[in-house]
Amino acid sequence: YANLEYEHIDSEEMTRVCYLSNRHLADELGIRARTAILSDMPGMTWSLPQVLSASGVDYLMFWRGAYKDNMYHAKVPPIFRWQSADGSEVLVNLYGGPELHDFYFDKSATCFLRRDTVAERLRQIVSWHRSLGNRYPFTAIHLVVGYDNGPVLTQLMEGVRWYREHVDEFEVVLATPAAFMDEIVRQRKSESIPTACGDFTGAW
Repeated sequence: YANLEYEHIDSEEMTRVCYLSNRHLADELGIRARTAILSDMPGMTWSLPQVLSASGVDYLMFWRGAYKDNMYHAKVPPIFRWQSADGSEVLVNLYGGPELHDFYFDKSATCFLRRDTVAERLRQIVSWHRSLGNRYPFTAIHLVVGYDNGPVLTQLMEGVRWYREHVDEFEVVLATPAAFMDEIVRQRKSESIPTACGDFTGAW
């Protein structure tokens, strides 16, 4: 809903930003926003899990600035529980970390738009995740569909349909980020996923 500089925000402002999606939509339309997404931000502030959790958000998808930040030095796994000082937490899917630096661009769902290379690209993505070993003990992989200020990839459906009809090596599911994170929790109970605390200080 809003683009915020988290190094400068206070808890009151952060809470008000969550109000529209997490109270108004829920109260007026019965829609619960279970997932928050931060895109192209240099870092994350420690109070964020507390605000999101209290707002009813279960999951945070964080796509840091793909090539212009320090987030990629974070010593956390791609999926972890992020806990605030008060003990509240959200489950984070982090597109960052040393081995995930190019994930945002190189391992996206846009591979389905190239029929001549999609099969090999998916094999590379799966192999890359398997190479992480215990850092990624899941069989589900989330491929990003959109980018900042980019068009909606309406032709993605055709690419996925073609893959299913002609290759079908891996199961492909079109779903929301919340559905993906639900699958992650189904595969491994949340309590067994590593926990991290503190700020992820960013710098452009």
